[in-house]
Amino acid sequence: MITIIADKLQKYLLPVANKIGSNRYLLAIKDAFLISLPFTMFGSIILALVNIPFLNKLIAEDTIAAIQAAAAPIQNVTFNVIAVIVVLGIGYSLGKYYKSNPIYTAISSLIGFLMVTPTTTLFEENVVTGVYELNNLGTMAIFSGIIMAILYRNLSMGRGEKSGN
Repeated sequence: MITIIADKLQKYLLPVANKIGSNRYLLAIKDAFLISLPFTMFGSIILALVNIPFLNKLIAEDTIAAIQAAAAPIQNVTFNVIAVIVVLGIGYSLGKYYKSNPIYTAISSLIGFLMVTPTTTLFEENVVTGVYELNNLGTMAIFSGIIMAILYRNLSMGRGEKSGN
């Protein structure tokens, strides 16, 4: 009975899974997230180390606060610019898949992403323009970054195999 089910699954689902698994855009997204993985892991390890439960019983509160303040920039860089890393990774991977210059496609994808990223923020009840807020480059912007990296690559370089050379 199990072999019959396995044979049916292989017969009908395997071709679909192979087709999905060979999609250039999905492979580029996979590659981009693999590129971002070390940054995410490093930030997660730092976050876990500075927030160990019951650490206040071993170290004074002011020392813990100083350690957390020192680790805050590391967490900001690793988590709040992850969309930039993903966009660069998608652009680079698509450049390799389409046999064009991967550095050019990565930078072009980043520029396309930054063109649609808001540059206006509120600071102390004043509207400030011309700046990128880190929150707009982090995890909340990954989905728009993925879309813009793919769209900008296709719009700026065409869909041909040799475009961009």
